Amino acid sequence: MYFDFRKNDVLFYPYSFCDRINHIKEIFMKIAIVCPYDYFRPGGVQFHIRDVAQALRARGHRVIVIAPPGEDESQQEDDLVYFGKRRSVVFNETQMDLSLVWGKEWQRLKKWMVTEAFDVIHFHTIWDPFLPLQILALAGNSACVATFHDTPPATFVGRVTKRIFYGVSRILYRWLDVVTAVSSSPARHLYKTTEKQIHIVPPCINYAPYFDIKDQREDNGVCTILFIGRLDPRKGMMVLLDAYKKLRDDGLSVELNVIGDGDQMVLLKQTISTQQIEGVNLIGRVNEEEKYIWMANADIFCSPALYGESFGIVLVEAMAAGLPVIAAANSGYSTVLQEQKETCLTAPGNSQDLYQKLKDLIKCPETQNRLSLWGKAEAKKHDCSTWVEKIIEIYDISITNRQQNR
Repeated sequence: MYFDFRKNDVLFYPYSFCDRINHIKEIFMKIAIVCPYDYFRPGGVQFHIRDVAQALRARGHRVIVIAPPGEDESQQEDDLVYFGKRRSVVFNETQMDLSLVWGKEWQRLKKWMVTEAFDVIHFHTIWDPFLPLQILALAGNSACVATFHDTPPATFVGRVTKRIFYGVSRILYRWLDVVTAVSSSPARHLYKTTEKQIHIVPPCINYAPYFDIKDQREDNGVCTILFIGRLDPRKGMMVLLDAYKKLRDDGLSVELNVIGDGDQMVLLKQTISTQQIEGVNLIGRVNEEEKYIWMANADIFCSPALYGESFGIVLVEAMAAGLPVIAAANSGYSTVLQEQKETCLTAPGNSQDLYQKLKDLIKCPETQNRLSLWGKAEAKKHDCSTWVEKIIEIYDISITNRQQNR
């Protein structure tokens, strides 16, 4: 059972007087988390929201996730509420959703927000048009927290986007009680002010299923490289394919398993066929349980994303599973692998550098074992269980700030 204890600044406790005095330490909150994307489409933001919501509920807080309807509107789970109409578009070579609430549904949303009277509303990618901004306009006395995930690419459009983000964040700060970013990467292009500290909170998820993955590799002398991600240009799959071909040309016994789908699937198949590259398995999309199996059968995880990464949940998943990781040194991945940068990070888009780092790792089992142990220990630092108390603290700060500024 959940309880809303914040009404007119008076705390109500459903316990005896002795319990209230001796045991009650925590104030349970009513929290809304706003997801701007299709909640059931695989993605780092969605996974983060899902697992943080579960961790908060486990501590007694009432959490409702607000999202636009996805591709399959019949998909549902407890405490998930749909509002708006959604359309997917590609911007800065990545997929984003445009969602809008209007007409009778807008009236329903306004009434619903008043009725729910959330203590805290937590926005993710708040400037994603238009649903988060509509909910922000209806926040009322609710404390507002925003987490920024975006890292624009180092292109002309990306540089313009950064300037827009800087200006828009300055405007949004007026309505936000706490500002957070998933790493220093997106924080760099936010407005800086002494009045609003930018809290760094990584996009933590529940990594327990990955820690439980058991090694199922066959001792057949073949090194299996695993890639997981969308097959779009910025994820660097074609760079990995070129590096992999060099490994095969060197006579190394390797295979490449590719999990994911996207616009580059056709090009990928054509390149493999034209250049007669053997040992590449195009697996397509898989569910979580199937992903665990592919990880259990892999030797090395590789993610050569060129840019636009703010953190790297997929890297930490692989690390939690005990896989040594080779990744491109984009601004987000660098925050995860900085401690092992000489071994694990490669120049983005440089297939020769990626080939050399993979070759060095394949030829050195000792380094593989060292990175496996380091990765598991490092992944624990990013687990939800490690960060949920910090998130609760941030919510408490946001409520205090909202009350002081009324």
